[in-house]
Amino acid sequence: MLPEKCDSLQACDDKLTGRRLRIPHVYTMAYSNRSFEALTYNATTRRFWTTTENTLKCDGYKPTITNKEVNVVRLQSFGDDLEPLEQYWYMSDSTSTQDYYRRTRPFAYFNEPSLVSAIDSVKRKTYSYPSGDAVRGWMYALTLALVVPDATEELMKRAEEYAMSRIICGRHYKSDIEASLVEATAIMSRLLSNEAFTKQLSKAKEEYQSKFCRPESSK
Repeated sequence: MLPEKCDSLQACDDKLTGRRLRIPHVYTMAYSNRSFEALTYNATTRRFWTTTENTLKCDGYKPTITNKEVNVVRLQSFGDDLEPLEQYWYMSDSTSTQDYYRRTRPFAYFNEPSLVSAIDSVKRKTYSYPSGDAVRGWMYALTLALVVPDATEELMKRAEEYAMSRIICGRHYKSDIEASLVEATAIMSRLLSNEAFTKQLSKAKEEYQSKFCRPESSK
């Protein structure tokens, strides 16, 4: 359920309105307890955005620490009327690096609960080096920095804060976070030689320029 009268979900008082997103049927194929991540809102494009947490059954097998499947994530947008709009999918991190190093997570090593203790029993079976969540955070920042170079410093600072939160909640060590930045940088280097990626990147730059950057003559 979503707030009814606000440009930002954070501006609301958490009261339920009875309004619901119309979720496309494909998302009913999520594996148990592996559906959507957080919902965000872009007031400029007037889009709600969410992403799946894991591979849907129609996209492949659920990644585990043993099968080494690659995570296929779907990104979904909704309009102000809560009707579904754009949908994208991309291949996320695989479990191979963590499975190779098999580093026990801090909270598990010290036999203490993490800040998200409800799923500690699951996370105890996975490994910490490098941090996959931090890799995604760095990747988002690096990608957006290519679209908006003037915001590079702010974007990287935000990605660092996100990465550090993984240490605070007890899921990762500092070296896990440092390694995630190296991995994200290497991935970005490969992506920049990928024609499909660079085409989409050019489109994103053009869209940003057309919507947010006025010509010098009109200033």
